Amino acid sequence: MSVINGLATVGDFEKFTDKPYGKLPGQQLDIYVPKKTEPHQPVVVFFYGGCWGACRTYSKDAYDFVGDTFTAAGYIVVLTDYRLYPEALFDEIMSDATNSVKWVHNNIADYGGNPDNIFLMGHSAGAHIAALLATNETYLGTGLKAVRGFVGLAGPYDFLPFDQSYMLKLFAGRDAESQPVNFVNGNEPPHLLLHGLADRRVDPRNAESLAKHLQQQGIVHQHLTYTELGHGKLLAALSRPLKNRYPVTQDIINFIEKHAK
Repeated sequence: MSVINGLATVGDFEKFTDKPYGKLPGQQLDIYVPKKTEPHQPVVVFFYGGCWGACRTYSKDAYDFVGDTFTAAGYIVVLTDYRLYPEALFDEIMSDATNSVKWVHNNIADYGGNPDNIFLMGHSAGAHIAALLATNETYLGTGLKAVRGFVGLAGPYDFLPFDQSYMLKLFAGRDAESQPVNFVNGNEPPHLLLHGLADRRVDPRNAESLAKHLQQQGIVHQHLTYTELGHGKLLAALSRPLKNRYPVTQDIINFIEKHAK
């Protein structure tokens, strides 16, 4: 991560750091703006993974390469922190995610972004968080109309029964509410589901299941798999050393260009 982030620092973007969307530690986000851009550009809001904090504690500072890659495509990029397990449980994590997107919708025009042209993206647990925002209308309400699409990389979307002990505490009786597949009702934005077939952490069947639910409800979606990529390498494929070797970055850009307002 340190190597690919080091390469990302040469990107042609301006970074606005630690913008608070709440008053608590961890409720901050970074904004990446291309130095050469037209106004009202699409906005990518990215949520990182790490088992919601239970596997490894990451922060937005580890993902400069995501900002670098998508500002190079002309987009405004937002990387957001959120409170992590065990200090925070499912409801607190989703509250932070919700409030970060609402902050973006209310403020991103000040940075050249289009508040009605938001794409939610995440990797692993971050894909789970973003998927719930895109499927469960309880979170964003009418603000979901500003979301033009969801991009999930190696996300867990249908993972009952829980197979890790920390999940029993993290989700604490909210089993059904934790599964994005349970909320697909036909009102979702377009979905792009990406998964590496060599993934040993999140079973590729999660993306298969969500794609099936989307298909049943007539939601526009793509489900793409990559034979050679595992859980971490799917994300690393967005970085400068790998983005021209694997089609992941271009697949995402094609999706955004197709569905941007």
